[in-house]
Amino acid sequence: MTQAADWFETRYQQLQQWTDERYGPSAHRAWIVIGIVIALGVLAVVGAVLGVLAFTISAVLAVLGAFARGGAALVGGVTDWEVTAVVTEPVRRYIATHAAGLGADVGAIWLTWAICGAVLWVCSLFRSWAARGGWTLFGVATTAMVYTASPPGSQWLAAGVTVMYWAVLSSFALSGLRRHPRTVISVQPPPVAPQPTDDLRENLAEATRRLEQLEAAANDPARGDWPPPRPRRR
Repeated sequence: MTQAADWFETRYQQLQQWTDERYGPSAHRAWIVIGIVIALGVLAVVGAVLGVLAFTISAVLAVLGAFARGGAALVGGVTDWEVTAVVTEPVRRYIATHAAGLGADVGAIWLTWAICGAVLWVCSLFRSWAARGGWTLFGVATTAMVYTASPPGSQWLAAGVTVMYWAVLSSFALSGLRRHPRTVISVQPPPVAPQPTDDLRENLAEATRRLEQLEAAANDPARGDWPPPRPRRR
């Protein structure tokens, strides 16, 4: 940005110097020329920016369209597979039967259902609790639709196959659902500081013990005279 501002300032100074040399420093024609050149420059910059934006938007739309077409083809290939037809065909019949009063097309509702299931499954791999909840509800709703739209003699079989498929996919989507280990922090109480009364009691007990030893030594006849005589002064 600084280099661009310096470049524009240099070009403006060169333009002003040229108009001063051509028309004079105080001529009105010089200011008219400067205004026209600045306006043309602004229009050129705006046109370039709009062109870049238009090219970028068209490129993004083209990429999104390619991804959408590829995703639709992938979803169609997966749902039309014989292994998955046990689940997808009853869901299609259920949507076609109950979408009569809705404003959306049956194909659009079917494609939305399939894409939402894939998106919820992928987001559940990143341990998103909202996506995992949506994936669980998606499995319940899919099982209910399969059971309702399957032939009467094979309703439970179709529902069981749906639950089996959902359980296999959920082993990846719902991995890591376990209780976290509980951390127990043991806080030791601080050591109790000795009180002055405790020190006084210990000193009294020690003094009493020494007095008892002195009395026992004084009453012992084997120790001779007690207390010993003081030395005489000369």
